[in-house]
Amino acid sequence: MTGLSEGVCEAQGGNENMSYQNGIELEIGNITMEAVAEAVRSAGGLLLNTAREDYCVYPYHQSPRTFRGQDYTDSKNTEVPVWRVERDSSISGPEEGCRGDMTPTRRGIGELISPIIYGASGNKHILKVVLRLKRAGAVMTRSMGAHITLGVNNNSRWARFSDTKKQKVGLRLAQTYKHFEGVFDAISPNTRQMIGRDAASYGYCSAVNMNRPFNNRTSALNMVRFVQSGIVEFRQPGHTLQTKNIEGWLKIVNAVVASAMNDNKRTKRGEKAMTCDITTYAQTVEGMM
Repeated sequence: MTGLSEGVCEAQGGNENMSYQNGIELEIGNITMEAVAEAVRSAGGLLLNTAREDYCVYPYHQSPRTFRGQDYTDSKNTEVPVWRVERDSSISGPEEGCRGDMTPTRRGIGELISPIIYGASGNKHILKVVLRLKRAGAVMTRSMGAHITLGVNNNSRWARFSDTKKQKVGLRLAQTYKHFEGVFDAISPNTRQMIGRDAASYGYCSAVNMNRPFNNRTSALNMVRFVQSGIVEFRQPGHTLQTKNIEGWLKIVNAVVASAMNDNKRTKRGEKAMTCDITTYAQTVEGMM
């Protein structure tokens, strides 16, 4: 991350509107399963993989959906947030400790996935996990990243929206991200940029396509499930275990979604955020704020 990214994180510090659902995926290496379990436990959570005697990494998207009779994928259903580690073949690398699945005692790789988290307290839990992973020696190489998912389907207003209205909100999200793509690229690693050379070679975050904003899973703004389920994935945070950067991204994406969701939210110019002409705003950090 660049110095600019830290400035954005600080600029967002006053945003305490955390009414939506959050989730995060952390692609990590150079750490054992025991160390991941301890990082999650000491942050107030539980690692699902420890329910198995071999502490193995679950296959890609094949974790069980229940733990002790409860659907653990939503933190409101369990006493503590339950995380899990799954395999992701795209994150292996040549660095020491970043080849092959992590085991209880051997440093390796895996994708650590949070359950659905709620509010500011949930985000604090995420940041505690990130901090403890970093202290335990976990790393993110250039092939690894952090993806933040935000859900609005628990919002009572969303439940009243027609599909047409949901599409309108999604288009507004896409327009915002597209207009400020230079800003989002500036606070992202080279390998996670939409319009840079490195991004094209890595293929992690393609630019938002306004002709088909709901149809691209590898877009920096993945809205494939937005109209149906109210879920949007932000894929640009990149290879960082710096809590300031993760915290800044959590707040930024919440603010971006809130500005599209809230018809009556006002900009600093006094315009309604949902109907103002985004193209009249400078494509700078200040303009985005």
